[in-house]
Amino acid sequence: MEHKLQLPWRGPLIVVEKQTDSLYLCQDLTTKKILQIPADRMKRYFIDGATDPVEVAAADKDEFPVEAIIDHHCAGAKLATCTFQVRWKNYGPADDSWLPYKEVKQLEALDKYLEAHPNVRLPSK
Repeated sequence: MEHKLQLPWRGPLIVVEKQTDSLYLCQDLTTKKILQIPADRMKRYFIDGATDPVEVAAADKDEFPVEAIIDHHCAGAKLATCTFQVRWKNYGPADDSWLPYKEVKQLEALDKYLEAHPNVRLPSK
């Protein structure tokens, strides 16, 4: 059921299959989940070449792309005590955030940070 405050559009999504004239299967670009979307809730998204559709979809969910991890701090002998300074794409140093390991462990930016700093030894789990 839709909420009265729900935005009328979400996405962009990729159309995977037309099930009927009024129902499509679409893939969410950020979660990769397949969703059933009624045709009357869809409109064409035009890619302009300068904007990444995945970033648009992430922003729709209040997710923002990470440019890089630039520092870290560990307060103890467990990974859960580690925090990482995140630089957000299209934002400056004043907007950096410190996030716990559990929020950055899947990021490609963490892999790049650890590659660039081979002397960094994170605690074991």
